[in-house]
Amino acid sequence: MFHTVDDVTPQALTALLRQAAALPQGEVAGVETRSAVSNQFGKVQMLYHLRLRYSGAGAARPPEHIFLKFGHSSKEALFYTQIAPWMAAPPLLRCYFAGYDPQADRTCLLLEDVSATHTQTDWPLPPAQPRCQVLIDALAWLHARWWQDARLEGDLRQALPAGRSWKDRLALAVETLPTFLEFLGDRLPASRRNIFDQVLSSHQPLDALPGSANLTLIHGDMHTWNVLFPNAAQSGDLRIFDWNMWDIGRPTDDLAYMMALHWYPERRSRLERSLLERYADRLAVYGVKGYPMKTLMEDYRMSVTRCLFIPIWQWQRGIHPSVWWPHLERAIQAFDDLGCQKLMF
Repeated sequence: MFHTVDDVTPQALTALLRQAAALPQGEVAGVETRSAVSNQFGKVQMLYHLRLRYSGAGAARPPEHIFLKFGHSSKEALFYTQIAPWMAAPPLLRCYFAGYDPQADRTCLLLEDVSATHTQTDWPLPPAQPRCQVLIDALAWLHARWWQDARLEGDLRQALPAGRSWKDRLALAVETLPTFLEFLGDRLPASRRNIFDQVLSSHQPLDALPGSANLTLIHGDMHTWNVLFPNAAQSGDLRIFDWNMWDIGRPTDDLAYMMALHWYPERRSRLERSLLERYADRLAVYGVKGYPMKTLMEDYRMSVTRCLFIPIWQWQRGIHPSVWWPHLERAIQAFDDLGCQKLMF
C-alpha cells in the first residue's frame, strides 16, 4: 500500500505486479513520474501517470505505463477487490492493486493506462452518437451481469460503507434543501421551488426501490467523462472508470445521470428515446427478462426525478457552481419534458 508517490519504488512495484500476474519474470528497473492531476471538480484525489522500465522480462509484455491513483474512497478499493474479479472481460481498466488504509482514510490504486489507445471527450462536450451507443451497450452488459444477483442484497449491501449510499446522499440533499433554496434566492423562481415541494409531498417515496425486482449494480457517477473511448471509431472496447460511487439501485439511475443531468433538451429530444430503446434491446440480448420498455420508462422518470437532488448534494459538498448550476437547469428541464410530475401523484 502506497501513501505517497515517493513510496513507489521499483522493488515495491515488482512485488505488486508479480502478485497481479502482470510480471511473470524479471523486475521493475525504474519508475518515472510523467504527470499528475489533482482535485478535479471538488474530488480530493491525485492521479499520476507512471512509466516503468524492466529488466529480465523476456518475452513477457508487462505494462509500460500505469496510473497511480490516491483518494479517500474505500468504495473504489472495494469495487476492484470484491466486484471486478467476478466479471469476465468487463469494460474496465485492469487493476493491478487496490488498497485502503482506514486509519489514514487513504485509497491507493494501480490501474491500467490506456491513453495510447483511448481518449476522453473534452469536458463539457458530450460524445458523438456512435460513442453514446457503445456506452449504452456496455452499461447494458454491466447491468445485466448483476441483474437481481443474490449478492446485491447480501455481500455487496453489507460492504457499502455507512453514509456512502445513494439513499444517504439523497437524505442529505433533502435535509440541505431549505438552506440551498435560501442561498439561491430569486435565482430560482417560485415555479421551480414548487417542484421540490410537490416531489417531497408526493405519495411516491423518492428512495424507494422496486422491491427485489430490477435491481442491479450501478456506477453512480455515470457521466461520459468517466469513460475512455477507443480511438478506433468502430470499436466498442471502451473503459469505464472512477468507481468510487458504485451502488445498488435502478439501472435507469445510470442512464438518467448520463443523459437527463448532462444533456440539454435539444440533444435529449434527438437521442434519449433511441438510446433507451437500444438499452432495452441489449438487456434482452444479455438475458434480462421481464423488463419491458414501459417499465423501463417508468423507472427512468423516477430516476430523472431523483436527479433534481444531485445538484443540492453537490452544492453541499462545495463542488464549483460551473458543475451543479447547469445540472440543476437540465434536471428541471428533463423533469418537465418527461412528465415526471405525473408519477408523483
